[in-house]
Amino acid sequence: MRNGTSTTDLTFDQLRAAFDRTATLAERARRFIAGRLQLIIDRKTPKPLMAGPLWVVHLVPIAGLAGRQTVDLNSLYTKDFIQFLGNDWGGGDRAFNLDGLVVHPGVRQDDGYYAYNHIFRTGAIEGVSIGGAKRQVPSGGPERALVWSLNMSKFFHNSVGTFMQSTKNWGFAGPAVLSIAVLQVEGYELAIGDIFRQFNKAVSDRPHLVLPEVWIENLDTADIDGAVRPLMDMLWQAFGAERCLDFDATTGVFNPRRP
Repeated sequence: MRNGTSTTDLTFDQLRAAFDRTATLAERARRFIAGRLQLIIDRKTPKPLMAGPLWVVHLVPIAGLAGRQTVDLNSLYTKDFIQFLGNDWGGGDRAFNLDGLVVHPGVRQDDGYYAYNHIFRTGAIEGVSIGGAKRQVPSGGPERALVWSLNMSKFFHNSVGTFMQSTKNWGFAGPAVLSIAVLQVEGYELAIGDIFRQFNKAVSDRPHLVLPEVWIENLDTADIDGAVRPLMDMLWQAFGAERCLDFDATTGVFNPRRP
């Protein structure tokens, strides 16, 4: 325990209290994520979204729930929001709300936006993107409901990397809870590519694929590939595939396929 410029050992009672507090905050993080997922399912999002499957990622630093750290939203609004612009957005904009700051593509499509990143005052971050659509494959053929596998891997890996780096830059340290989900996906198949045609018949057997949360021990030393790879494997297996093909089978390093 730090006391001014010195440190002292925790007593047994202080140690037990610290563990109890961490467990309570972890449960608060899980309830926060569950509540946010339900709002997205109910289409009560800070920006209206297009119809279709949704990729969703949450990162919740425990220190923010404890009230020890907050985000400087004014600085984020002025200049730093650009780090939350998607690579394929072609620009973007931002807007305050009661919870924090929403960064989104600047142009709304007819039926809504296709993505946004929501930064909460507590340091929690929510990223959402459209993840699939109904297309005629091959061209002129029957319509198929598809989730784009390569873009899905890139979205989750890039989002987790950006979110972790941002929270560290804001001064957050210690543990965090990471969550990944694919919503509104019942009946959709995973579009892997022509050479993996054998998997194309596998479809999601439920409307929402909500994976178990991952406990990040320390944001300062977190391994992005190590955190994301097992989650991506689990998602691919939900569609009948053996594993995510965008991580090296031997090293586990993120190595996305060519489009």
